Amino acid sequence: MLDGEPEIMNNHIRIAVIGGGLAGVITAIALVKIPHLEVHVFESEAEFSERGQGIGLSQLALQALDDIIPSATDLLKTKAGAVPIGASRVVIVCITLHP
Repeated sequence: MLDGEPEIMNNHIRIAVIGGGLAGVITAIALVKIPHLEVHVFESEAEFSERGQGIGLSQLALQALDDIIPSATDLLKTKAGAVPIGASRVVIVCITLHP
């Protein structure tokens, strides 16, 4: 392998996603759908847990998320306890990735 070239084994490109937070998990879910990519998520925490933080997603972000994970918007509303802006709620979300 030459410096600067991606590592290719068995015609697969190995991808490392650093961080298992929201962005890392969504990135991994999107990438794992591409057959020639071998995706690995590296997280320093031993397990996923709630951090007590909320996020706001614009309509465009929700559409993009729905493109990556079909029916994601419905899941956020029904399972994750999505609330209108200005409201608050305690939410616990657990995501399991299966390549």
